[in-house]
Amino acid sequence: MTRSQRTVSGWLGRTRTIVESAPSTQDVLLERVRARAAGDGELVLARRQTHGRGRRGRAWFAPTEGALALSFALVPAGSAGSLGLVALATALGAAEAVETEAGLACAIKWPNDIVLRGRKLGGVLVDASVAAGGADEAGGETAWAVVGLGLNVNVAEADFPPELAAGATSVSIELGRAADIEAILERFLERAGTHLDRVRAGASGEMRGAVEARLLARGRRVRVAGADGDGAAPVEGRLEGLDDAGRLRLVLDSGEERVISSGDLAVGEVPDA
Repeated sequence: MTRSQRTVSGWLGRTRTIVESAPSTQDVLLERVRARAAGDGELVLARRQTHGRGRRGRAWFAPTEGALALSFALVPAGSAGSLGLVALATALGAAEAVETEAGLACAIKWPNDIVLRGRKLGGVLVDASVAAGGADEAGGETAWAVVGLGLNVNVAEADFPPELAAGATSVSIELGRAADIEAILERFLERAGTHLDRVRAGASGEMRGAVEARLLARGRRVRVAGADGDGAAPVEGRLEGLDDAGRLRLVLDSGEERVISSGDLAVGEVPDA
């Protein structure tokens, strides 16, 4: 594993380690954070990632240099109840970087995906040390969080495995040419750093508004499977928006509003009641 380090301005990514290949940047940085060896904003980036992780134990594909595969540390991460906002702030930073540097308008699929023309462009994963009581208790604190981002920048259609090809895309596919991956990275660090500052300061209103403006399927009927870990039937209703903690606000057929902290959102083929 070839490794290089450099220090730059800006708190997010000020210290960064770049490796040619790693099983998972998330696991590399988690080891450092747990050993109290990583500082706030420290970044690990792999040019190739062979065993990347997504939400709920899913794999994240990033075997080529055309994908941004990175993780950064938040020490401390702020209140336990703000972890959903951390994921959304990171997704927003990625969306804004693509919009600014490549001119492509992105949507954000709650709770952690970046979407382009209905196909997945990237995703966010948050691992955290949460105080007793769990992440739903806004009063609790987190000692740290490690936030992972996978973003398909210069990934060709032929690079995606068959099972992912229909639902995935990249910046270069949409542009019809290669994008400036370094410019997208630096813009992401700038924008995500700004949004995360606001989350940790308890002033996330502007950030949430920007996410809601890009929220996939807002105002449409959706289905959420596994809502808040519930093993019951999926919940269906109109996607109203987000609450102050970044949780999904869903209006059920009964007219009742339900707030959902976690789950898998489906936005297509959901019939009207």
